Amino acid sequence: MTLPNEMIRTDEQGMFTMKSPAAKVGVRACGYRRGEVTFPALAPKSPVQIALLPFTPKALYLTYYGIGDRELRNSALKLI
Repeated sequence: MTLPNEMIRTDEQGMFTMKSPAAKVGVRACGYRRGEVTFPALAPKSPVQIALLPFTPKALYLTYYGIGDRELRNSALKLI
């Protein structure tokens, strides 16, 4: 989760709590397209579900360093 002034990691169930109200919240997860949600001025009292669309990469770019690093290279190859 990215807010205007901070980044928040979700828990095991994908839940998070915002400490201060934010108009826009950016959402990212491996294997999904980025999402953005705009909240009203008054934050909702109940949980809000944010759905992300699945994304399957067809290609990727690795730098010289990325190719040379076994862990980074293997993680990248698992994506495609």
